Amino acid sequence: MTHRPLVSVVLPVLNERPFIRAALDSLLSQDYNPLEVVAYDGGSTDGTLEVLRSYPIEVIVEPGLGQMAAINRGWRRTSADFVAWMAGDDLYKPGAIRRLAEELEANADVGFVHADAEIIDDDGNLIKHDAPGEVTLRDLLIEFKIVPQATLIRRAALARAGTMNETRRFAADWDLFLRLAQYFPSRYVPFTAAVRRLHRCSEDVRNIETVGEAGIDVIERFSERPDLTNEQLALRAYGVAGSRLAAGW
Repeated sequence: MTHRPLVSVVLPVLNERPFIRAALDSLLSQDYNPLEVVAYDGGSTDGTLEVLRSYPIEVIVEPGLGQMAAINRGWRRTSADFVAWMAGDDLYKPGAIRRLAEELEANADVGFVHADAEIIDDDGNLIKHDAPGEVTLRDLLIEFKIVPQATLIRRAALARAGTMNETRRFAADWDLFLRLAQYFPSRYVPFTAAVRRLHRCSEDVRNIETVGEAGIDVIERFSERPDLTNEQLALRAYGVAGSRLAAGW
């Protein structure tokens, strides 16, 4: 039997009861093995924890634990070759983890693989189809095109680039993938891997202006990294302009 890399998915959750069961069903019905799932509950009071404990996954309760800290702790707990995270209101498409893992395993030089995603509203209505295509560091400096829910990251790449910045509440994913792209190429897989839910209570929707400001800060801090190559430093102007345009949107 051929050994396949272990994939670990972390779910940082807080009061996700309306959506968490669908999220877990989409994850645990994946046709990939070995797959491990760990959920970090930050102190839910709406019944989310009871739903989590009804599934065959590891559940850790740490009241007040932030999303980025939960993701990092989950990644540190595992020895998995490939890692990811998903929110409690998102979904995986059937076969998504298998296809992403096969692509990452077949391309040993890339730091992460990513695919398309559907964006839906509270009621499951399709808002748009997000197809980012191939991305380079230059692309990511101009716009955060990657859909994190549709990515799979090589653990060894995180060891070089670093994990989530726990001091960031917003745009931490943009910050992470910039650092990954600084050191490693990525690979785009043209299929729909995930469903991202944008609803009235989601963090990004409730704090849209703050998200824009955080993106500007991410680019400015990234441009100050001491180990950027001269070629990467030359891209700073693109990033400054792109982050301000994104904030304006």
